[in-house]
Formats: sequence, C-alpha cells, structure tokens
Amino acid sequence: MLMQQTKNRYRFHDLLGLYARRILAEDAEGTTARTRLYSWYAEAVTAAIDWAYPQVVRLGAHPEPARFIDSEAAALDWLDDELRALLAVVTDTAESGDQWLSWQIVDQLRGYFQIRRHADGWLPAAQPGAAAAMTAGDDIARVAMLLNRGQALAEAGRDEDALSDCLAGQALAVAVGWTTAAAYLAHQIGWLQPERGTLVDADLWMRRALELTEDDQDGHVRAIALNGLGMTRLYQGELREAADLFGAAVQISETGLASAVRQLGDVDQAARLLGDVLDAYQRRSHRRGELSTLDELARLYSQGGDGVTALEVGLRAHDLALVLRDRKAQAQTAATVAQVHLALDDASAAIEWSEDCLAIARGAQAAAGPLRDRESQS
Repeated sequence: MLMQQTKNRYRFHDLLGLYARRILAEDAEGTTARTRLYSWYAEAVTAAIDWAYPQVVRLGAHPEPARFIDSEAAALDWLDDELRALLAVVTDTAESGDQWLSWQIVDQLRGYFQIRRHADGWLPAAQPGAAAAMTAGDDIARVAMLLNRGQALAEAGRDEDALSDCLAGQALAVAVGWTTAAAYLAHQIGWLQPERGTLVDADLWMRRALELTEDDQDGHVRAIALNGLGMTRLYQGELREAADLFGAAVQISETGLASAVRQLGDVDQAARLLGDVLDAYQRRSHRRGELSTLDELARLYSQGGDGVTALEVGLRAHDLALVLRDRKAQAQTAATVAQVHLALDDASAAIEWSEDCLAIARGAQAAAGPLRDRESQS
C-alpha cells in the first residue's frame, strides 16, 4: 500500500488517499492541522533558502535556519525532494484563509528556481502567489510577487510580459519604500532591454539600480547592478569601462570580467580568471555558471588560435545547455561553435551550426505563444 514514486519520495495507494481525505473532512481539527503542516513547510523552505541562497532579495529570512537544516548541500537536497509538496501547498493556500502561506513559500522558492533553472513549476507557482497577494491587498507581498512572476515569465521567454510585471513592481517598491527591491527590479528591467535592442534604456535602468544602492555599497544588489551595467557597456563596445565595472563586482561576476579582459586582448589573464571561475563553479555543482564559463573559454581558445580545444569546450557548453533545457543558452553556444568552425576554415559546419542557432532562436520565440494562449484559457 506504500509505493516509491521517486528518490526519497513515497505515496500511499489511491484507496488509502481517499480514505485519509474522508477522515480529514470529518475531523473538526483538520483545518488547524493542515495550517500547522503548511506553516511548517513555510518555515522549512525559508530556512533552506537561508543556506542555499541567503542573499536573494525576499520578504524575510529565518531566525534559526539550523533548527531545520545544517548545510547548503542538505538544503538543496531537501528543496529538490520537497519541491512538488511545496508547489502543492502554494496552490492549495492561494484561495484559502491562509493566503500569506502561498506567497511566502513562492517568494522563497524564487531563490531555488534561480539555482535550479531547469526545474519545472516556477510560473505555475508564481501565478497563484501573485493572485493571492493581489486579493489580500498586501503591497509588500505584491512587490515580491510581481518580481517573482516577472522573472518566471522571462525564464519562459515571455519578455514583454516580464517587463510589464517588473515595471509595475519597481514603481510599487518605490512607493512603499522597499529600496532593495526597487533597485533589484530596476536591474531586472535593465537586463530585459538588450533582448529588445534598447541598450540606451538598459544603461539608464542599470544606473538607476546603482543610484538606489548608494547606501549599501557592499550589498549583493549593488554588485549585480555593477555587473549588469558592465554587461551593458560590454555590449556597447566600451570594454575598458566594462572591465572596471566587472572588477568592482568581481565577487559575483568573474566571468564577465574575464570576457572584458579577453576582448581587450589580454588572453593570458582572461585564461587564468576563467580557469579559477570554472573550478569554483564545478566544485559548487553550479551548472549554469559552468555553462557560461565554458562558452567564454571556447571564445578565448578560438581567439588564441587553439581551434581544436575551442571546439571541444564549445561543444561541452552546448551539451550542458541542452541538459539545462535553456534555449537561449543553446542558441548562444551554437553561435559560438559556428564561430569556431569558421575560424577552423570549416565553412559548411559553420553554416550548419548557424542555421541551428537560428532555428533554436525562432523556436524559443514560437514556444512563448502557445504558453500565453494556454494561460489565457485557464
């Protein structure tokens, strides 16, 4: 009557589930017991994020995270194991008398989804969380949920919808005085601009984020705003300024610094930086960081004339993008492989990979349409 569903996860036979629901419906203390359980989940997920991603912008931290979990690795294991249960709690509480549990859990899970970007369920969880905050009229929670849903939409390739949520969230964050969230949202708005071909707007929003973090010079949001402005200046061809900005944010943006240094022509320094960064990402099992670093290394080797190694590393990056199901990264790494083939004088392979890149990019755009249609029908 007890079946193993996945690793560390078990479920009762359906007949036992039906019986349990009937007993619960007849239990006068059923609602109180359910609230206790859901409140425990809200506490536990907050404690887990304190270990896994403590600097993420969110509604709050846990005062005693060690009471639940004792390490970063244990936190990620627990989140991986409990994700389905946490998502079920979000949906179940969104229209209940405990709506705050819905948005509190989703708010914490944003940190998890930024680490495990390949995990399913972000947007389906962000939607009821945002609706619950709107219904409750809690402006601080609304800021958190607009940020959450905005990033989930961006991850789904729906950049215009993401921008709309982020603009609304940023304005509300300013209005309610949540400066950290306002700065982070300004950065997020800036980050969406290059996809729209508006680098001037990207520059303006990144600088706005820096203005809002003037009183927190050593904070996480300040660092990512510096990194974001550095990437914008890199795209604009201002390599020296980009390198300076990345240097100021080097604690979280070593890959960007190496990219600027590479383009300035210092191949040896870029190689040292990227080697250290790759080792760090691999030790932490941070696959997205490993992906971006491998892609940058492929460009570096190609620039240095080592086309064989560049191709090997570029293909590793592309394979990792496939594993992560990141279509934007798939297109980017395919473009890198195409450039390497071109440098190796293999024009036919370069054309083939360029066509693959174009097909992936078009596929990502097309995928956003059906998703929007399904949501409008729900």
